[in-house]
Amino acid sequence: MWQAEKLKLKHSWSIRILSLSLFPFRPTGFAAGTTWATIADLSLAVTYFTLEAMDVVDMDEYPELKEWIRRVRVSLGEEAFDRGNMEGAKEFKEVFQAKMKEALEVNNK
Repeated sequence: MWQAEKLKLKHSWSIRILSLSLFPFRPTGFAAGTTWATIADLSLAVTYFTLEAMDVVDMDEYPELKEWIRRVRVSLGEEAFDRGNMEGAKEFKEVFQAKMKEALEVNNK
């Protein structure tokens, strides 16, 4: 993960905020303290997928977040959730990585 090394975002504020946002609600499994996903989970999922798409944080280091996103996907319907989120995340990843590569090339000249 060259981005994580260059940007030093392995333990970024975003992942800490995401983890802390979910911490009080772990007993129920969802952000609003419910036993099902709500708009709160959906909004936090955007942060999760943005960080994952940027490839600046190794999400494997956060198994509790991976489990939470799995529960959110199941609760909201995996196919619909993926269709609504994954295509945009994939596009974002491509653009972000191209821009980062370009910026690093400029800075290394």
